[in-house]
Amino acid sequence: MQVVPLLADAASISLFSQLMSGGLMDGLVGGGLGFYIILNQIDNRIKLNREVQDFCNLNFKEQLLGMIHRDTSVIEAAGQQMAVFDYNKNSAAAFDIEIIAKKVAQKLGFVVNKGTMTINPLRKE
Repeated sequence: MQVVPLLADAASISLFSQLMSGGLMDGLVGGGLGFYIILNQIDNRIKLNREVQDFCNLNFKEQLLGMIHRDTSVIEAAGQQMAVFDYNKNSAAAFDIEIIAKKVAQKLGFVVNKGTMTINPLRKE
């Protein structure tokens, strides 16, 4: 599983055509469980951010794991060398990261139940 973190900015837009053609990461895209995108530092007040989100929702619907909001709690937690969950468990970014983590776990074959995870014995390889 390849996870491609991108910002919702002009520089990341230039990578979309490479992702769509499978040419990013020296041909590794699509192998194994394939590639998935995470948009980081989303700010809905910025028009370009909203347009990139719309583009990803339209063109990478199955590969889009989620979006992480721009949140000062992340910066403040990093400054204190803490996980954002420990710094502010109610932050928007902490919520976004938790949702993405659960999606990744499910794609890897784990069953996610109220804070616990177990390997799914019925998972098909």
